[in-house]
Amino acid sequence: MKRLLGTLCGVLITAVVLKVNLHKEYLFIIV
Repeated sequence: MKRLLGTLCGVLITAVVLKVNLHKEYLFIIV
């Protein structure tokens, strides 16, 4: 159970980081 939660947290963090990076790229394109 703990391992499953750890994996979910890792996936969430990865998704957030990717989203932030994508938004940064879009901002650079707009600017």
